[in-house]
Amino acid sequence: MPPLRQHPAKGWAGAFDRTSLVRTDIHQDSSENQQRLNRRAAPAYGLRIRPGYVFSEPGVPASKPIPRRVIERGINAVVRDKAIEALIFASVDRCSRLGMRHVGEMLDAVDTVGGRIIFARQNLDSSLPAHRAIIAFLAEQARDESNTLSWRIETWREGCRLKGKWTGRHPYGYLVIDGRLSPHPDEAPVVRRIVMWFLEGQPARQIAIALNEEGILAPAAAKAAQIRAEGREPTRGMSTWWSTQAVTRLLRNPVLVGWARHNGRIVLGPDGEPVSFGEGILMPGEHARVLMELERRTAIVRQSPTKTREVGRRTGGGRPPRYLLVGMARCSGCTYAMSVNGIRSDDWRGLYYDCGGAGGGRTCPAAASIKVGGSPRWSRTTLSLVPSPSAGGSSPCRKGKASAPSSRPGWMLFAAGSWTSRKPGTSAVSLPPLMTWRGGTG
Repeated sequence: MPPLRQHPAKGWAGAFDRTSLVRTDIHQDSSENQQRLNRRAAPAYGLRIRPGYVFSEPGVPASKPIPRRVIERGINAVVRDKAIEALIFASVDRCSRLGMRHVGEMLDAVDTVGGRIIFARQNLDSSLPAHRAIIAFLAEQARDESNTLSWRIETWREGCRLKGKWTGRHPYGYLVIDGRLSPHPDEAPVVRRIVMWFLEGQPARQIAIALNEEGILAPAAAKAAQIRAEGREPTRGMSTWWSTQAVTRLLRNPVLVGWARHNGRIVLGPDGEPVSFGEGILMPGEHARVLMELERRTAIVRQSPTKTREVGRRTGGGRPPRYLLVGMARCSGCTYAMSVNGIRSDDWRGLYYDCGGAGGGRTCPAAASIKVGGSPRWSRTTLSLVPSPSAGGSSPCRKGKASAPSSRPGWMLFAAGSWTSRKPGTSAVSLPPLMTWRGGTG
């Protein structure tokens, strides 16, 4: 057997802890206890915890195949930066619950540079061949525990659905009392007003604007309040503003009649009829009228015969965009998409890409604007070839001469249109690259 390769940072280690759920209503000791075990285990393996290399991953499940930036930094500290020789975990399940393949990839990565991973609870060192077999078994055991728990929860939820018992957070317009839906005294009247306005012919955009002007919070705000009441912090992106999408999503939801949807379908009982989860805000016939009106207003567009970028996917999908930046440029003032509207093409002022916040029912604090240059054909040909930031480029907004695809990896094409502001206080525009050339192919 060839001698083990010695790591440049021999004797130094990093400590890692992970918690699946973050609670703000109680004091959690899990992270602190894991780090205490890590510090205790380090001297037994001739290691010291290097300052600045304590990695913590709060609120991240290890059973889902999601990006885990913190653990990547920890592995890279061993493999790429070579700042530490070992990474210490309190136990195998704190590292991953995706099985041996996921854990084995990390073990192989650190092994190639002479590093190692220590599991304190099981006293396992990945640099020892006999210990790797035990780590493999424990990694699969951790995955099986996760799968078994998921199966038990799903089986319980399925039984509750068949009984008409609501187990999730209460939907907008309702309270959940003993597992049954009951109209909310404040939110249910708002839902009825939305339905009334919609059936009277008001567009969803005007309904959203009216609700925002009255200061009525959107469903996302109610959801965030529920999450905080459970002792957790909501994820980013939960806006308190009503939007066109929030209105139409509410109108389509079968919960308005006291029904539930699972995997995209109405929950049916053994008799084939929808299961009632409580008192609905609307009668089934009223909701049918709403759905018919939504269908009537839906624009049906043709399917594009080409392989070009398409828009209108949610309305039948397929037509290519008339203007190049539609669906790509976003206003940095409110992150809404830019759209071309408002001024005729034969007007001396020309066409502008404007912030779509107003169309979404909100007021943008600093609306952005881009002048459309002459025609869609002009927009498609006036491009700049600039180095991407990841390739060391200085600025993605530098204009340049239209160019053929570059053979240099990491270069991008950007639109070189006329960037203007029509009023003080307007914001910049966030524009992703139209195309990335890698190795001479687009």
